[in-house]
Amino acid sequence: MDLPTPPSRQSLAILRHPDRQTNWTIAGLFHLNRAYWPESTTDIAALLERRISLLADRFPIIRARLHKRSRKITWQPGQMPTVRILESSTPNSMPLSEVSRFDLSIEPPIRVAVAPDGRFFTLAAHHAALDGHHAIAVAKVLCGEDIDRIVIPKSHSTQGSTQRNDLVKPPLIPWNYLVRLAKSTTAVVPSKPLPSSDSFVARELPLIGRSPTATVAAACLRAICSYNRSKGGGCKRTGVTVSIPSYIVGENTASYVRIDIDRIEDARSEIEKAMSRREMPWEFAHAPTWLPVLAPISRRLSDTFLLTNLGRISLKGILSAELYPVARGRSAVAFAMVRLQGGRSTLTLHARYLSRSDAESLLDDAINHLIDQNSRSYCKQDGNPMP
Repeated sequence: MDLPTPPSRQSLAILRHPDRQTNWTIAGLFHLNRAYWPESTTDIAALLERRISLLADRFPIIRARLHKRSRKITWQPGQMPTVRILESSTPNSMPLSEVSRFDLSIEPPIRVAVAPDGRFFTLAAHHAALDGHHAIAVAKVLCGEDIDRIVIPKSHSTQGSTQRNDLVKPPLIPWNYLVRLAKSTTAVVPSKPLPSSDSFVARELPLIGRSPTATVAAACLRAICSYNRSKGGGCKRTGVTVSIPSYIVGENTASYVRIDIDRIEDARSEIEKAMSRREMPWEFAHAPTWLPVLAPISRRLSDTFLLTNLGRISLKGILSAELYPVARGRSAVAFAMVRLQGGRSTLTLHARYLSRSDAESLLDDAINHLIDQNSRSYCKQDGNPMP
């Protein structure tokens, strides 16, 4: 499979985005069931490197580098990623060294590292190269799944700057964007003092019935509104962005649905309705027009939070998997849910402006809302009065 040259429209939107505070790194942490992995940490690292080499033949973006000349941007073959053994690590915590900013002109767009005790490995990727669903596809191969069983449709390498045919390109200035400029959505209140680094937090995800994406998004929204009020902030109009699974593997081809919500009581139904839409996000459609001077506008248009649902997945030899999407905009808050077959399902939070204690409180509140909603649903099904 050839490299997509030039980059996809989504990749261009990220590479030319005026938001310079965001480092556009997706990160995953995978806890190993040692019964399925070699005893030695160095053996685990060597095994992962062999699987990366196998993967690079089918997935060449993982060994690409970015070449810029004037306004022209292309992917070119580069060095193969290597697997590092971390010097130290905190149990159950994403190593901050792995989520630092990429320099795509001199390094491959993914990083893989193993904990010193061999209890987990990390996978970090630049969002211009991979989206969250593609990162899980890469993780499947790293965990030993047969690469021929991973669904990797044909690359769009000859049409790098095009978008899926089923998406409708928006006009140059959509009406809803003018509304957002006039009436921006609520941002999550930052911690005081501002933390020196991003916060990465994970919790076990309870069982969810129908419409898991809308259900979790509504719970996260309620938790954010409660958090904002506790900090003296408001929650009048909120913007929720939900990722839509991509169909082309080989580069970032993710798409998103943005929902603006005026009444928190309507959140779940509004999100359910919006997810049936198929329209190209404005920032992807008009990526070549992004200019650095548009940074204030992009911040005003930004959402309250992002939610990525990676669905129910299977990862061989993994006890639990945590994925941390890119946190950007004025809020810089992103949630992700991973339901792992035969393992622990997780809900994660990546926040740039929240301290770890505030991030933990926010995520715990979202989990409590989900548990409370489940109990209410069971009471309703049993015919008992809801508390």
